[in-house]
Amino acid sequence: MALRVNTNAVALAAQRNLGISSRGLEGSLKRLSSGLRINSAADDAAGLSIVNKLRAQLGGVRVASLNTAQGASLGQVAEGAATEISNILVRLRELAVSAASDQNDSAARTALDSERSALESEIDRIADDTTFNAVGLVDGSFGVSLSSQGASITAAVGIQSIEITGAAASTTFTLSAATATSLTIQDATTTQSVTFNTSDYDTEGETKKLNFTDLGLSITINAAYDSTNLGGSIAANTIVTGAASAQDFQVGAFANQNISLSLSDLTTTGLSVTGNVTSKSNANSYITTIDAAIDTVNTTLGNIGAFKNRMDFAAANLASSVENVASVESTIRDADIAEETTEFTRNQILVQAGVSILAQANISSQSALALLQ
Repeated sequence: MALRVNTNAVALAAQRNLGISSRGLEGSLKRLSSGLRINSAADDAAGLSIVNKLRAQLGGVRVASLNTAQGASLGQVAEGAATEISNILVRLRELAVSAASDQNDSAARTALDSERSALESEIDRIADDTTFNAVGLVDGSFGVSLSSQGASITAAVGIQSIEITGAAASTTFTLSAATATSLTIQDATTTQSVTFNTSDYDTEGETKKLNFTDLGLSITINAAYDSTNLGGSIAANTIVTGAASAQDFQVGAFANQNISLSLSDLTTTGLSVTGNVTSKSNANSYITTIDAAIDTVNTTLGNIGAFKNRMDFAAANLASSVENVASVESTIRDADIAEETTEFTRNQILVQAGVSILAQANISSQSALALLQ
């Protein structure tokens, strides 16, 4: 074997293998310290791509699970209101049946009709006050959106926005300004004016919200508000709401994975509850009216019940999806600690052996000194 001094090939080979072992040990330390098999794209580019998609899906599934819980809660609130309205309708029917009998004189029927009027008011109060996250549920505004508005309303007038907070469906509202500090909105049955102080929003860019609670609308005006430009034809000052539509609840991680819910208008107007029980004839007609209203409420309760059942099944499916998707992600991304510990020990021994061998290789050329003596 040739004995050379300038180039120690054995030491170079030992150094190369020591580098390989050192990089292996470094990788094992990263995986053990993070608990992850993939710490960078270099570890597994294809696996990282799959994992990132799975993580996005998993996040969506978890949010969808929250949506189902909130949707079920919304249904529960709506069901509670519909149930109480149903109970009131049953009592109204009892009053009508009682008033339809001739053992009642005029005074008795007047007393029965007094209770009828109070209970009808309570139906409207329950329907108007039942909300979820400020969204009306059974007052006829669920699923209602702004259909159109007069072009001049949000132009030079200085009205910044119009919000539908609880307005009835398929309704035309007319907006007018009697003075510079008063706005009036009306529909076919209700008129409401809101008075404000211009000094409250006289700073440039400042806004003020005017709430028309009787109509379920709110108007935001800004510092550019000018009532003198609000005149003109009525058509230019109208606010029109669209027909009520089913509302979607996102119950999946991807687009358009939803469950829809429609809620009827359970106010006395929506239920077409009209009439009185001041006479036998009126009482008999009222019985028919209440029977139709009860059917409407029962249909709404059926829709809510079906919606809640679907939400329960969706929630169970999402819980299973969270478990399964997380398991798949773990299989690809997480480190097998037992395997990594074995690999770490192996690399640690190889590094120690490589250091020792490199030291021996570095002194192997010293044997050439014996020939020079």
